[in-house]
Amino acid sequence: MNKIFILSGAVFLCTLGGIAQAASMEGSVTGTTVGEAIPVGESGAVVHIASSYENFDMAEENHPLAGASGPCFGSVMMLGGATSGGGHCAFTDGDGETALVSFEVTGMSEEGALTGDWTTEGGTGKWERAEGQGTFSSLSDPEAGTFTNSLTGEITPGS
Repeated sequence: MNKIFILSGAVFLCTLGGIAQAASMEGSVTGTTVGEAIPVGESGAVVHIASSYENFDMAEENHPLAGASGPCFGSVMMLGGATSGGGHCAFTDGDGETALVSFEVTGMSEEGALTGDWTTEGGTGKWERAEGQGTFSSLSDPEAGTFTNSLTGEITPGS
């Protein structure tokens, strides 16, 4: 009986090493962006956005997205004082695996940053069964063609 208990306890402890740990998404990402505005009436627009994420600067050392980069694309509608939209991102990490993320724009800050929510959608390798969600605030400099995206939340690669 004791041998069975010890053996099952050892198996349990060995499986703990394979459980993926949640990583904080506290940090920022910088890159380049291009937007094409299509005017709608006198004060509205729909903007097609294409961004290239180049530098994940996360608070945690050894973050699973350290060294990741990749494109994001989507659209934002600004009409009647409301801002909405969304899109998708495909980040390739340092291991060559891709994390897919969707985002929903829900507003705009006083400084002009797009704000909203992000959610993991899967991917390849460790990202296939990843889970995560949080918020973002993305401030662009249209003249320079750059952006800084501040992130919150958690992400857990699949095991």
